[in-house]
Amino acid sequence: MIYFTQSVDRLNAGSAAPPLRFIGFGIRHPRSNTEQIIPNRYNAEAHISLVFNHEPLRISVDGRVLNLPADTLVVWNTKVRVIYGEAGKQWRISWLQIAGAEADAFPEKNAIPFNTPIPFGNERVINLCWMPLLEEFCSTGSLDMPLILHHIQGIFLEARRILAHSAVSSEPDRIPEAFLRIRNKMDRLCPAGGDLNKLAAEIHLAPVYFCRKFKEYFGLPPVNYMIIRRLHNAALLLRSSGLSIQEIAERSGYHNAFHFSRQFKRHFGIPPTVFRNDSTGKSRVISSKKNHICGIPPEKNS
Repeated sequence: MIYFTQSVDRLNAGSAAPPLRFIGFGIRHPRSNTEQIIPNRYNAEAHISLVFNHEPLRISVDGRVLNLPADTLVVWNTKVRVIYGEAGKQWRISWLQIAGAEADAFPEKNAIPFNTPIPFGNERVINLCWMPLLEEFCSTGSLDMPLILHHIQGIFLEARRILAHSAVSSEPDRIPEAFLRIRNKMDRLCPAGGDLNKLAAEIHLAPVYFCRKFKEYFGLPPVNYMIIRRLHNAALLLRSSGLSIQEIAERSGYHNAFHFSRQFKRHFGIPPTVFRNDSTGKSRVISSKKNHICGIPPEKNS
């Protein structure tokens, strides 16, 4: 799982009325049972929500039940009330909630309809757009707003491409069930991830061909996929636990703390010690009733 909690105060700082305000953000965030996702329960401001479900999922839109295929994106406005999930079932979503003039302009200029499921059939948009957003949000330096807007625009461009493809093809591109099963197994085995040769053999493919098709379906080679999963797992532990760097390295699949630190710095731009001990307060883990970046609900006593 990859999800992150961070104050949005820094993201929204710098202007009395910024053109884009952040309300919530998450990647592959695990949830269970039923939960109201639209509108945001902790923020009454009008906003739009980009919600991507990773597994087949039942939702209720103003009381009307719909079944979403896996890897489906919906751009919601706040004119509907949407409840995701089913009793006794777990599910994951990636999501981005934004408000302001810039947010309102994205759907219109890209001709993306509100409250309409867009089946992607793969996680390309997550790896291309959501993951770079996460890295920018996690950085301890000042935010690069043009770059953030570029990544958000990328989500809408991907959605527009899918809609255009669907207009000329009645059958959207789908990831084969065998690859979905292998990816889910890699998720369960994280941080170990599993042996690539054995994973390829499970679906009767040569390792080279398996790696090429995995990248085609998920946007990343399997090795890179697991490295990113491990490093973001480590980032979460750095911000939310008192474990030592060595312990976090081991829990993230690295037996050598030096190698872990080098990989972490290569990915995030700073060493794990700096990431954890940022004295500026820019990288605190904060859960607020009104604003939280990745969906971990506020503590009951907050």
